[in-house]
Amino acid sequence: MDVSVQATIVNLLNQLKQERGLSYLFITHDLGLVERIADRVLVMYLGEIVEAGPVGDVFHQTQHPYTQALLNSIPSLDPRQRDRLQALSGEVPSALNRPHGCAFQSRCQKLGDKCQQAFPRLEQGGVHDSACFYPLLNEHHHFTTSPQEKVTV
Repeated sequence: MDVSVQATIVNLLNQLKQERGLSYLFITHDLGLVERIADRVLVMYLGEIVEAGPVGDVFHQTQHPYTQALLNSIPSLDPRQRDRLQALSGEVPSALNRPHGCAFQSRCQKLGDKCQQAFPRLEQGGVHDSACFYPLLNEHHHFTTSPQEKVTV
């Protein structure tokens, strides 16, 4: 969708949500759009939930390295945030022949012994849920969208 059509649809969805008390299940790879319309978010990798919680908490207090990589891949108009753009390296595992342990291990910068031995369960680890043996704490960059990138709702 072009930006104007997307903005119109987002505005309509938000209006209907407010007027009729609706809830939506919205599936997308566009995390910028998720930030604008969702209250809660589930981040999935190879069909498994790796992080879940309120959008603001997941985006600003990210715990899973995959979520952080997704957030770091969003282009920004703000020149101060262009340094955060990073390509995710490593081999994408086959969904049909998943590795033993964490499915994200071949692409993760925080890889440890536990990751190769068992799949981490989604557990409460602070303000929201995360499935990671070595969650990000305060060493990651926080995701922010500049006011120019926001869609008026």
